[in-house]
Amino acid sequence: MQSKLLHFFQKNHSSNHSCFNDTSQPLPRLHLPVALKCNIKCKYCERVISNSNEICPGHTKEVITPDAAFQKAKDFIDKYGEDVIIGIAGPGDPCENKETFTTFQKIRDTFKQVKLCLCTNGLKLIEYIPLLKNLSINHLSITLNTLNPETAKRIYARINIDENEQSKGNPFDYFIQQQIAGIEEAVKQNIVVKVNTVYIPGINNNEIIDLSKYLSKIPVSVHNIIPLVPKGEFKHIKRPDNDELNTLRKKCNQYINTFSKCKQCRADCIDIPEKKVSVDRRFWLKASGFALASGLLSHATPNTGASFNGKSLAVWSCGGLAEAFIPANKEYEEMTGCKINYTGAFAAALGKSLLGNAETEVFAPRVLELAKKLKKAEKMVSYSPLCFTQYLIVVPVDNPANIKGIHDLKREGVRVLLSVNASPPGGKAVLGILKKAGIIKMVLKNTVFKGDCVQTDIPLLIKGKADVAIVEKRVTMLPQFKDKLKTISIPEKIIPAMPIPFTIGMMKYAQNREMANHYIEFICSEKGQQHFHNAGFITAMSNEGKRLISKYGVA
Repeated sequence: MQSKLLHFFQKNHSSNHSCFNDTSQPLPRLHLPVALKCNIKCKYCERVISNSNEICPGHTKEVITPDAAFQKAKDFIDKYGEDVIIGIAGPGDPCENKETFTTFQKIRDTFKQVKLCLCTNGLKLIEYIPLLKNLSINHLSITLNTLNPETAKRIYARINIDENEQSKGNPFDYFIQQQIAGIEEAVKQNIVVKVNTVYIPGINNNEIIDLSKYLSKIPVSVHNIIPLVPKGEFKHIKRPDNDELNTLRKKCNQYINTFSKCKQCRADCIDIPEKKVSVDRRFWLKASGFALASGLLSHATPNTGASFNGKSLAVWSCGGLAEAFIPANKEYEEMTGCKINYTGAFAAALGKSLLGNAETEVFAPRVLELAKKLKKAEKMVSYSPLCFTQYLIVVPVDNPANIKGIHDLKREGVRVLLSVNASPPGGKAVLGILKKAGIIKMVLKNTVFKGDCVQTDIPLLIKGKADVAIVEKRVTMLPQFKDKLKTISIPEKIIPAMPIPFTIGMMKYAQNREMANHYIEFICSEKGQQHFHNAGFITAMSNEGKRLISKYGVA
């Protein structure tokens, strides 16, 4: 009876932490990278301290001191209030680093209500449970991959234990005993415990259901089964697909609550739910584990010496970006040896398929809303600003109707060409501009041709069958139209909502996240962005792109 009551308490107490409960309301979350040292070596782990934005446990841009961590936490709490989560998850093991508890003590001394959490491998956990209780740390994650010492030998390259313990026998057996002892004691102390298990095909996949059964008897609050990120000695092992993962979780869920929304965050993660995003329009905040857009706009260039020779990367984008992606992909292939399998197609069709069962590794959607939907559905890991499109009035080079501005389209006798049925948001955006200008009825009356594809409609304008049209600037840069059209700007105030932003994001299906992130960094670098400028887009890193992000927020 006592065990059931404890399990009920833990299940309900976990609901206020979005890393412990699938249905909880997410809170702003910050990881402080203060724990450098580690006491084990996982064969799948690559601890990385670099400027890379790859989303992966053990990765961070820097390791900071407790004082710097406290200031970072204070700034975060000042911005979002005390109803936030502050955690320490690496890049090493927090229980191996005194800086972990110095940092937590500094935060707890000042902020009594903030939720603190800790992630550990469990080797030294039992030593620190009294201190965790004293600091009111009520959420604890322990990575436990097996109960079998022989399997542990296959997963871990080494376990660092003192000589006295080494003399007692198998270090892998000792490690598992320590993990279980720490978990059991934490549960006894009413700490909410989540056990993370890395699903490693061919290594521990046949043990995980039994592990769930075992954990349910302790009882652990939640079992988080996460897919292997193929790195280190396990880089050759294929990451489990969604069907395999969901099937296993469903079987385990018969015995214990399972968690399915783990983002496998970095040691310096910043995760901001959309409804908590600041209204400060100087930044593009993303609830993705990435930093602010200002970091992207620093014109960082990826390591051009990186080699992914013989590897391939699947990249999809809306068709409108193809003119930029094709030369950019060629440059990237020449630079790294990586083969880019590129698909540029109708954005709505690609989006619909990706929200279903389709998979790609990198995707550049046309509208921000699609990126948000993919991220909310946990299909996209993160996204970054890429470029903006710009709408212009276009006329034949000799401008026979003497068009000077948007209101000339309503003038009697002017022949207007509109691609009203062009793929979204093309035709819809043009109609929105006319509506906001207050001239839509008169312009529709002047329309002599209504088409459904800009690229097949514009030749009519060039041949003199119409006097004026509204298109994206990128269309005027296409080889078949370049230097054959005169362009006239449209006041920004009558462009609906904002210039349409394009984003680029890593999908959760990326087999090599380091490579996918390197590719995205290249596309967003000065060299990569040049291809988008050449194709007629406003690049995110340009002064105009920065202005648009500053003005509209684009969050």
